[in-house]
Amino acid sequence: MLQSIKAKPLALAALAAALSLSMPSAPVLAQSTQALAPRQNVTFEVTQTTSFGNSIFLVGDLTELGASSTTSAIKLSPAAYPIWRATLSLPAGRTFNYRFIARADGTGQQASVPVWTSANFSQSTAAAPRPTISKAIWLTWNIDRPVMWWRPASPTSGGPFVARPMEYFGPAVAGRAADRQWFTWGFHLGGEAYDFYFTDSNGNSRYPASGSYSTNTDGVFVQDGQLYSYTPAASPAVARRDYNPASVPSLFSPQLNQTRGYRVYVPRGYSEHPDRRYPVIYFHDGQNVFDQGSFGTWAAGSTLANLQATGQMQEVIAVGLDNVGSTRLADSQRPATSAAAPTSTPVTSSTPSSLTSTQATAPSPTRPIPPR
Repeated sequence: MLQSIKAKPLALAALAAALSLSMPSAPVLAQSTQALAPRQNVTFEVTQTTSFGNSIFLVGDLTELGASSTTSAIKLSPAAYPIWRATLSLPAGRTFNYRFIARADGTGQQASVPVWTSANFSQSTAAAPRPTISKAIWLTWNIDRPVMWWRPASPTSGGPFVARPMEYFGPAVAGRAADRQWFTWGFHLGGEAYDFYFTDSNGNSRYPASGSYSTNTDGVFVQDGQLYSYTPAASPAVARRDYNPASVPSLFSPQLNQTRGYRVYVPRGYSEHPDRRYPVIYFHDGQNVFDQGSFGTWAAGSTLANLQATGQMQEVIAVGLDNVGSTRLADSQRPATSAAAPTSTPVTSSTPSSLTSTQATAPSPTRPIPPR
């Protein structure tokens, strides 16, 4: 049994293979050399011959290993028979027990009695590393020596806020001569949510006037009460319709053999930030997405704008595709998987290049706040 080996990553596989050859009937567990994470890939391996109709299974006391039930055991792959192998994703920082069994693997035979059982083994996955302390906030404000008050976010109370004086970072962007930029960093774990607000050095002039901001974004720029993941222009315009509701644009879809109306909603600061690129969200029933339609309105425009302003989601371009009534239900169905099934074509199969050819779309994440 190979419990653990301290070796260079390139030598680990060769060393494990050598030990497996020298002990042809011994089970082998080799932990992957990937970076530690809340879950880790673990490879289980055993060399064992079987008779016709039987296979090798893995069972252990983790849910991912069948929760000690031979009925729920994990079947290993015989691709390199008589070596049986499986790589599973297991939680980090856990000690678990497991064994290998041989049993019938036919349909309805999950509860059959094992014909062979290995010894019991124990193994631990490495503990997940503590996230890096990496939060940073830039604030544009005309108050001298502001203080940020923050606490880790919690579904309940969240605990008391802790004061953190901010440092002068420099003048504000062009067009905001009365403001200055303030900065603080290194106060919370990367990826974790936190609540915060600002005051002047005396605890007055609260910003926002009530409540607090809450986000898990690591780098935040606060300006005019809104949160950004980048340095915004001096006065970004609000999110808006990029169409005339009284006369929406349309396109012909050759896949659907239909002409569809469509509505595009662009995020705040769209015109002021021409170099930015945005992911796209597509909505069915475009008549109701941003405007008052026959079924009311989803008010998606104002909802998206609010979520983006408060740091709850990244900025996106939103597209609503109108339905044509008679084929509305087909818009939400999967494509047909057989000749006998009703035919259905995904509406978006003809949309991305057509609808967003004039918009600043992006397949990659938005850029972080640049250093100054």
